[in-house]
Amino acid sequence: MPLIRRWASRRRRGWWIAGTVTAVLLISAVALTAIAFPSVAATTCPGCYGLERLQPGVYAEPGLAPAERRHVTEVVEQANQRVRDFFGGRASTPDVLVCLSDDCYRRIGGGRERGIAVLNRSVMLSPRGADPVIASHELAHVEFHARLHGAEVPQWFDEGLAVLVSDDPRYLAPTGDRCLLDSRRPLPVTLQDWLRAASADPQLYAEAACQVSRWAGTNGGKEAVRTLIERLSTGQAFPDIQMSTAVVAGHRAGVGGGCSGRHRRPSRASPTARSVASSNLYDLAVRIWTESPAKADVEAVVRRYFSLLRAGKIPEAEQLVDHSSVRHVLKSLWSGSVGASADADEASRSRAADEWEQDLSWLRELGLGGFNWGHTGSHFYVEVTYRARIIEVSLGFWVKPTDAGWVVAGPSTLW
Repeated sequence: MPLIRRWASRRRRGWWIAGTVTAVLLISAVALTAIAFPSVAATTCPGCYGLERLQPGVYAEPGLAPAERRHVTEVVEQANQRVRDFFGGRASTPDVLVCLSDDCYRRIGGGRERGIAVLNRSVMLSPRGADPVIASHELAHVEFHARLHGAEVPQWFDEGLAVLVSDDPRYLAPTGDRCLLDSRRPLPVTLQDWLRAASADPQLYAEAACQVSRWAGTNGGKEAVRTLIERLSTGQAFPDIQMSTAVVAGHRAGVGGGCSGRHRRPSRASPTARSVASSNLYDLAVRIWTESPAKADVEAVVRRYFSLLRAGKIPEAEQLVDHSSVRHVLKSLWSGSVGASADADEASRSRAADEWEQDLSWLRELGLGGFNWGHTGSHFYVEVTYRARIIEVSLGFWVKPTDAGWVVAGPSTLW
């Protein structure tokens, strides 16, 4: 009997030691994950990082005003609807973590990005990404990979599809041939290569969106994407969907894929510029060249455009370029300048909701920095300063051919 009791005691002691070691290892693993990968930890346990649940699957920083809480839930609902409409339903149910202050976003592991899909299972949105476009872009990544069941796709297609799903006006035209930047060059295939290239040239998103939107438009739209996903999920290889020169030319001439001729290249003539009468496609003072203009001429138009913005002459500024939403541009400039310098307390966030459009005097403190042209020579971004310091927001422009001639289009806002 003593031998049996001694053996049982040793066995219990062994179990206790093994359990203790296992618990220590688990706690250490959790701690290391929280330190090395805070975004993974935050999306696993939002409450552990101080986030409050607004509704199932939606978390936000505490202390938000009722209007801010409504804004967050509306953004997520609209983004979910875009993803649902495009894919014909949902296969994923990701949590969405939304921060309306930079401190909150840094705390959960965010960086300078507007939003990010974490391990293709959850989504984090920064103060600059709490809108339906950015939210639906990141949710599209999650939905896409949930349907792929582990199948691999080129990163450029993944990103171009997310732009298409989110209907991002920075990188896609609203109708017709939606390409803002024509591209037939090979684009980055791996995530690492994409991140490296896109950090140097944000308009890479426009190139990827161009290729995906043209392929989809030629092959049946959303149904073509859904069919491709089904085939990939069964193990079929990703097809070569690079658009041929003939197909691209058809799109630009408006003879295929239901596209208009708005983006058709004009006939080459002397490189003169002119303004278009209001009866034409472009309003009043849009600068038009009969062939691709020199960079100096394009930059002069952008400088004139920006000087009109600074003077508060918004309608006049809009008439100089083939313009994107001026309200979006002004709000982004305000957020990157005055809004970024304000204290991140509840009162300043409440003022930021409407102050930028009630009083435009802040525009006079903005200035232009350097012009940075892309490798194609057709698109560029220009830095913006506030009180002589470069802000995080840049303005992207591009030179595009139309039926009437070559015009400056934009701006997109780049963070």
